[in-house]
Amino acid sequence: MSNPDLLIPIESGEKVKVNDHVYLGNHYSARDGLPYQIARIMEFLPPEGASNIRMKGKGKEIYSRVRINQYNRPGDVYERHWPDSRLLYASFMTDVVPLNFIRGKCYVRHKDMISDLTAWRKKPDRFYFSKVFEGYMKREFEVLPVRDIHNLPKYIKHILASRYDLIVTEKETIPEWTDNLRLCEYCGEWAPSLKSVQCASCNGHFHMACVKPPLLAKPSRGYGWTCAPCTLQREEETEENGITKTTRSALARPKPRPRKEKYTGANGVPLEDEPLRYYKMWPYRYFGAYLDAEDALEEEDFIYCRAPVRVGQKYQAVVGEMGTERRPADLPERGGEGTVEVLSTVCHMTPDQIEEVEGRRKTLRPTTDRTVDWLSELITRCSIAHANGQPFNTVTMKNPLRQRKWAKSETRYTDREWDDWEKQAFEDGTATYNAELYRLREEYLPNRPMPDIVRYFTLYKNAKLKEENKIHAASSTTVRRSFIPERPRVLNDDEESVIRVEPNSIRPGPCGSCKTSTSAVWYKAPRNLAYPALCSFCGIAYRKYGDANAKASREEVPSHKGKAQTGEKREGTPLTSTSNKRAKTTATTTTAATPTAPAPIIVPSKQLSCQLCKKSGPLGRVLKCKSCSLTAHAVVLGAVLSPDKAPDDWVCEICSNVKTMEASLDTTCLLCPRSEKTIPADKESDFLRACKPTEGQGWVHSLCALVIPEVSFSEASSMRAVEGISTVNPNRWLSPCALCKEIHGAVVKCGDCAKEFHPVCAFRAGYRLGFELLPVKNVRKDPSPIVVYKRETGAMNLHFWCSSHSTNGRKIYDLCDGNDIAESVVQLYARTYKQAAVENTHGLLRKARRLDHVLERAQAEEPPSESTDDTRCYLCKTEYSPYFHPVNVNPNNLTYMCHSCHFKTQTPTVVPMIS
Repeated sequence: MSNPDLLIPIESGEKVKVNDHVYLGNHYSARDGLPYQIARIMEFLPPEGASNIRMKGKGKEIYSRVRINQYNRPGDVYERHWPDSRLLYASFMTDVVPLNFIRGKCYVRHKDMISDLTAWRKKPDRFYFSKVFEGYMKREFEVLPVRDIHNLPKYIKHILASRYDLIVTEKETIPEWTDNLRLCEYCGEWAPSLKSVQCASCNGHFHMACVKPPLLAKPSRGYGWTCAPCTLQREEETEENGITKTTRSALARPKPRPRKEKYTGANGVPLEDEPLRYYKMWPYRYFGAYLDAEDALEEEDFIYCRAPVRVGQKYQAVVGEMGTERRPADLPERGGEGTVEVLSTVCHMTPDQIEEVEGRRKTLRPTTDRTVDWLSELITRCSIAHANGQPFNTVTMKNPLRQRKWAKSETRYTDREWDDWEKQAFEDGTATYNAELYRLREEYLPNRPMPDIVRYFTLYKNAKLKEENKIHAASSTTVRRSFIPERPRVLNDDEESVIRVEPNSIRPGPCGSCKTSTSAVWYKAPRNLAYPALCSFCGIAYRKYGDANAKASREEVPSHKGKAQTGEKREGTPLTSTSNKRAKTTATTTTAATPTAPAPIIVPSKQLSCQLCKKSGPLGRVLKCKSCSLTAHAVVLGAVLSPDKAPDDWVCEICSNVKTMEASLDTTCLLCPRSEKTIPADKESDFLRACKPTEGQGWVHSLCALVIPEVSFSEASSMRAVEGISTVNPNRWLSPCALCKEIHGAVVKCGDCAKEFHPVCAFRAGYRLGFELLPVKNVRKDPSPIVVYKRETGAMNLHFWCSSHSTNGRKIYDLCDGNDIAESVVQLYARTYKQAAVENTHGLLRKARRLDHVLERAQAEEPPSESTDDTRCYLCKTEYSPYFHPVNVNPNNLTYMCHSCHFKTQTPTVVPMIS
């Protein structure tokens, strides 16, 4: 362990020591604008592999690495937006990183060790924590100050308090530790909950061994235990009065728990400035339900979080006595040649044989030579050949499959080769989702197993970083010499990664947070912002606090070379100004100092009001069509912004279809009633103008496509290519709407009653629309997909509720809910319930199958038409239709109508038009 008073300088000019909290970054340029990591310095280490390199003289040691204790942000743990950017999770995770990863100092304290939390959160570089997140167990633990513990013997608490100021425990054990000291009523010794039982009448505590007869286990949940005096008193009162009577002891209240004391700093020192105790580089240890309190006295005790041990009949196999069961004759003996497989016999080989095996390994390809599974398989096959007395030149690796004695079938010892199509799909997926491999596999590589994708992702990123580092090392000198200070520059993570902005190239601005277009230094922005760059103020704030909306103070932004030091003015500031402060004078000069530039004016982000939820949001999250002024949240519209276009230039799908003509110009919804009262989508003025094209070049309201369950999307992420209109239940087309009284159009039911109505009619009537998570009791009987949203688990349903029902007190999520997190409620619902089965099938094939199903049902309800090759529809005169319906227009001559016209003009007694 290094000297705790040793001060080590870092690149920012500050000096850090052991137990300081710092920001950690990465010098690689492929971090894509990730925020800094917050950690605590545990010790300084010498260079790797050179632990003995030390210069003579005190304080002349060489340190190039640092061991850190990591902190987690809540957003990184739960992968969603967290409102408090100053809240952290402590952890027991450690890592060793280079010393040049440190970007600056910060301050992290426990919540109970801060005198004024509101004032603490307003200061720069201040953070706090109150819990520990255990990454291996995926569980939160509470952090409790040792001074609040009262239910401990003095000798244990003295040792614990002399080493630590904090303990890590479960939330359920906090009332026990903060209670008064519990002593056994029989022997007077300390009675911990693991070894004692509490009387249900007098609330006294007894050791289970002190009770006569001793208790072997505590009462089951829902049952109580009473001591002998209370039981005897109850029996006497029952015999005396003849009835059961509540005794006074049964009414005795439990002893009050001590209140949480409010502490202040000693000798006028603020509470947050008091130093913490560290024992073997840790300020806390686990002290919970699965720890014997006396174990904390041991110096070498395991300090990390623990879980219940799997001991008992529930986790053990119940077998009969040895020799009582009959062993099958064909069952191989355990531990023999039939069950044990030799993986390596290198220890029995001669040096010449080992050299021969090494020669076989060197003949492999360089990429395969680094595969651990391949090398293990080579050693296994060489060991088998050595055991059988065969030469090593007979060992071949052409067969990629291997047979294990414990496996039922052959398995591959290496991943299947990636073809060009899979490599291109993987690159497209990483450009879209970066390291979110589950979503990448779901959308781009559904046929690849997840372990293959994880391994290939590691090799892909390593190769990418290697190429970038070579290019950066080769061009770093040229870039530095050709740098023009008057032009803006983009910083990735540190001052070394400078990218020159050419005069004729596109500027990085505007800023993705404050929308300013002038900054001396630009930082990479996170992927969820509309613009790919952040100015110096917003970039520093995001890297420190992990929130793009957080604003850094002026003293937090480091000074950069270039215009920032020459008094550059940002947009919105006057060209000439005078300082309101009095000029600073010294003893040697009376000349006024140069007036400082005024604080730059930050232009607030443009706010737009969503036509669906009537709430405002920044441009990018809320989009407005450039042509028709449709305004709604992007997640509800299924809009995917192109990186080369600004959100101001976004055009809705109906307006863009006017130029591209990829779908029909008739934008009437295929799921709405077809009558004169129907308003086409291009004439709508509210959210109903949001439509999606179908696979048959028709149009459907986005609202109708979401609400009607039989309809699906070929691309759930963008909610495009609506499929399955022909599979809608025929009863939906035959039922009248309770609002418009029309029989045409598909209807849906109310979430709480049998009233049916069109989705558009319900939306215009102001009915409540939202998602509801219902718990699933039996997964086998209810095959509905289970989703997890905001810590709630269940089957997600999308319903309208008519005006006769109230949804007060029920957890209903609106369509625009969660637009600021990684995956909104609409995206989760569409991905889980509305995604069409596109694996290994083509859209045209799926449409043909649905068409065959429609024709089978149509022919079953009507006699087959005797149409010829010259048959035409008497309305639209078309000769092409999947089915011609005979109509009695002219009694003297048989007339036909195409399937589309029949659907438009007749009551839909058959399945509607194919989409």
